[in-house]
Amino acid sequence: MNRFAALSFWITLAAATLSIGLRSASAAILTSGYASAVANDAYVSGQTGDSTTLAIPLSDSLLVTEGTASVEQDVIVSSIGDTTTFETSHTAELGPGHPNTLRTASRSQLNLSFELIYPATYSITGTSSLVSGAFEHTDLSVSLTQGGTDIFRNYQRSAGTPLVVGGTVGEAFLGSATLIGSTTGTLSPGIYSFFYSQSGSMQDIHPSATIHGDVNLTLTEVVPEPSTLALAAIGIVALAARRWRRR
Repeated sequence: MNRFAALSFWITLAAATLSIGLRSASAAILTSGYASAVANDAYVSGQTGDSTTLAIPLSDSLLVTEGTASVEQDVIVSSIGDTTTFETSHTAELGPGHPNTLRTASRSQLNLSFELIYPATYSITGTSSLVSGAFEHTDLSVSLTQGGTDIFRNYQRSAGTPLVVGGTVGEAFLGSATLIGSTTGTLSPGIYSFFYSQSGSMQDIHPSATIHGDVNLTLTEVVPEPSTLALAAIGIVALAARRWRRR
């Protein structure tokens, strides 16, 4: 084996090994994040409700209760090969209200900051729906930003219509919806922020009600296949060999 053939072999092997190593890493590096929930029974004038903050990256759940109001939120962060998924689900239950109360309300939020070393595709999915009863209104807000610039932003409000991330439900008496960008796309390397919020509200006399929602952000790294890098390495060596022979 001449030295150019040997060089070609070792560069090809290194390229393939590097590519396999890259694809085995997670797509995103989570730099910071928190989940929070608020349950507000509002039976007493001036009562503001309770909140809990959950540290991430560990997957966990939180439960906040106050009187007959409760909010349960689960957060799961998982990485398989070159795909990283952030999942959150939220269930809020509000008990029956009484005359002269301020308001019963619930809210769950998820804030994430993550870094991409390599380009990645993203997909955002999610829903918010009324399980039972009726709310004065429910809100669903989801956004993906980079340096304060919107890549995707979606806000919807409804009194009972199921909400789907990427939809434009904005019932007339509750306000309009906002939709910027797409639920799928490609991201360049950099630092990004992801935000999710779901809330429900009722005022004065009302029956009990339950809402449930979930939002998932999936990131899949875009890395050349080992064969692509290997072919590129062979091509480079072949060009170098050709130039050497012309001397």
